[in-house]
Amino acid sequence: KEDVGGLQPQIDAIVRRVLDGRVIRPVSEDDGLLEEDETTTALNVATLEARELAILGLTPVRGLLLYGPPGTGKTLLARQIAKALRARAPKIVSAPELLDRWVGGSEKLVRGLFSGAEAELAACNGDSTKSALHVVVIDEIDAVFRRRSSGEDSGEQTRASVVNQILSKLDGVHSIDNILLIGMTNRRELLDSALLRPGRLEVQIEVPMPDKEGRREILNIHFGTLRERGRLSKQLCYAIDGLPYISKFDFEAKSESETDGDEATKERKRDTLKRGLTKLFNKVRPCYDVAAETDGFSGADIAGLVRSAGSLALSRARRDGSGVDDILITLEDAKHAIEEVKK
Repeated sequence: KEDVGGLQPQIDAIVRRVLDGRVIRPVSEDDGLLEEDETTTALNVATLEARELAILGLTPVRGLLLYGPPGTGKTLLARQIAKALRARAPKIVSAPELLDRWVGGSEKLVRGLFSGAEAELAACNGDSTKSALHVVVIDEIDAVFRRRSSGEDSGEQTRASVVNQILSKLDGVHSIDNILLIGMTNRRELLDSALLRPGRLEVQIEVPMPDKEGRREILNIHFGTLRERGRLSKQLCYAIDGLPYISKFDFEAKSESETDGDEATKERKRDTLKRGLTKLFNKVRPCYDVAAETDGFSGADIAGLVRSAGSLALSRARRDGSGVDDILITLEDAKHAIEEVKK
């Protein structure tokens, strides 16, 4: 499992619900169908009972809703869901883009979202167990599926047409078994309750602001490459991990074994160790925990923090004339970046 900024519990819950009652054909990284071999064993085990569950009348989940504040990683979560399900690369669209002002334009755009799934299902003679899973992600879904108004203007009519067309793919006569529709919104309360009925976006997962450990995961994601390239100071690395920083200390232990020398020699070795440890603990600086200092930050805020810290380090390198090769992001850069984001 990859770090996903504290969102792994949500992914686990979604994967379980989506796999219930569904047999899917895994897709490789190059978007080709995988053959049955040991590389697909783990996912196959998860779907072994799907046919039996279907016999009991358990139909697959075709839609789910991700809701929560802006910048909390809903799009990242949607991509990770598709990856965890070994589905086709997700089609991601913003709902306002579906509201084409030209007659028939919106309907054409919606058909394009589902055309790939329908074509593959037709090629499998309607047998979804032989098809890969297709994931469609609609961001800002409240722009289309908001609570109905009594207006009859052209905009409302276009919206109603898009709504009906999408719903027909989930639970209507034109429903598709090899599809998973993921809706995303910051304002769940604005959605039409008809969208949230069983058979539609019935699985609803809140994506909250990350907690302290979630923020630490996100920090490691965004600082990860810079750390691997040696572009972070040691003090900043400790602060990202939430550990106290230990500076260099002069501590040398004798190499003689305990069996060598008399009691006086052993006593000198113990004194040397004691002095060394005293120096060590005297040089442990108070812990500055970046995750703790970013309370209330979203994933997007943390990404902005990293960009700001990098910009500060680059500006310093330009002033000093040290060059790009010597750029090092320090803890002070991170502290200033945190204050910039808070503003």
